[in-house]
Amino acid sequence: MVASIQEFNAVKTQVRRSTGGHKDPYIQVMTVWFTLALTLLCLACCCHGTMSCPTLCKCYPRRAEVVCSEVPLTQFPSEGLPENTTLLTIQYTNITSITEEDLKAIPLLEGLHLYSNNLKNLSSDLLRGVPRLNTLDLTGNKLAYLPPNVFSHAPLQTLVLKNNMFEKVHGEWFSHSSNLTWLDISGNRLTTVPSALLQKVPHLENLDLAHNRLEKISLNSLDGLTKLERLNLQNNKLSSLDASIFNNNRNLTYLFVSENQLEKLPATILRGLTKLQGVSLDDNKLTHIPPGLLDQLPSLHDEGLDLTTNPWLCDGKVEYLWRWLQKNKAKAFTAENIVCAKPLSLQGRSVLALKEETEYFWRWLMHPQNVLFLEEVPCASPEVLKNQQVVSLRPSIVVLVPPWGSRRQIDFHIGVHL
Repeated sequence: MVASIQEFNAVKTQVRRSTGGHKDPYIQVMTVWFTLALTLLCLACCCHGTMSCPTLCKCYPRRAEVVCSEVPLTQFPSEGLPENTTLLTIQYTNITSITEEDLKAIPLLEGLHLYSNNLKNLSSDLLRGVPRLNTLDLTGNKLAYLPPNVFSHAPLQTLVLKNNMFEKVHGEWFSHSSNLTWLDISGNRLTTVPSALLQKVPHLENLDLAHNRLEKISLNSLDGLTKLERLNLQNNKLSSLDASIFNNNRNLTYLFVSENQLEKLPATILRGLTKLQGVSLDDNKLTHIPPGLLDQLPSLHDEGLDLTTNPWLCDGKVEYLWRWLQKNKAKAFTAENIVCAKPLSLQGRSVLALKEETEYFWRWLMHPQNVLFLEEVPCASPEVLKNQQVVSLRPSIVVLVPPWGSRRQIDFHIGVHL
């Protein structure tokens, strides 16, 4: 092309000399047209491959991005795919497979988003031809199994396997320690935490295991994740957590354990997690908070703690939670919605609204073995309450049972209440 331009300039110079330096109008017009033709030819040659675009796709040359989101698409859009593509999105199509050869055509690829297609399997060499790929999103496909080393051939930092059909995930997916920082396996069918896989991702900062069927987190399974900042265990079937489960996760900033079946929490489970800014424990089966548990959260943000939708038992053990809420109301998400489930007389009442009237009251409540909310005990006095059931009194009456535990009609005056 350069030679052609030089030849054209040489001819133009000869023409000028032969006409004595005067510009012939015909020569001028031809010069303009010839220059325009050369310019268009140059652009066509320089832009070949960047202006092409596959059928049923949209291309954005300035950011080297291609987006294919048409349902009729059933095969990888190889034809017309610009070689310099760095970001490829294929979504909501009927594509069922993708191969190593498909991706070799775009060696500069950095981000591959393949969500909501019909992918059922992947080749172990799939990523061999994309050495710059750092983000792979496979959300919403029909993947249930992946071969060993499938993620070993690219420097992945973000891997999303959300909403597939995995019952197990394997450490063999990576042949060696990975630089992965973001791993999302939510919305699958996992029953156990993938310990073997987590050992291969020591740089992980975000781990999402929400919406699975996890029943237990095995001891030490999270120990290698010293850089972990965000852990999502929401909507599983966890009924308990070991006191030392987060011992090595001192960088945790957000912890989501809502919508599980937790009945109690170890008093030391949050010890050392001083960077926690948000903790979600809502929608479990918690009845009490161990004394001192929430005092271990100095970095908690406003509305950073969610304790709503739990069946709180408002007996003597509720004092710690009550006192903490009094001092840290702003730290609790909708604090007024943390309500008593039992006893019946306090059902629906906000824990925050409970009142301490005497030190004697709390001293007795701190010894639950001395406190019973008796539904079958009637009042003997005062006269205005004679024969009325204690549990029906408003405000609620706490019955103090003597050491010998006799269950009989008790003569007392109303002086201890909420």
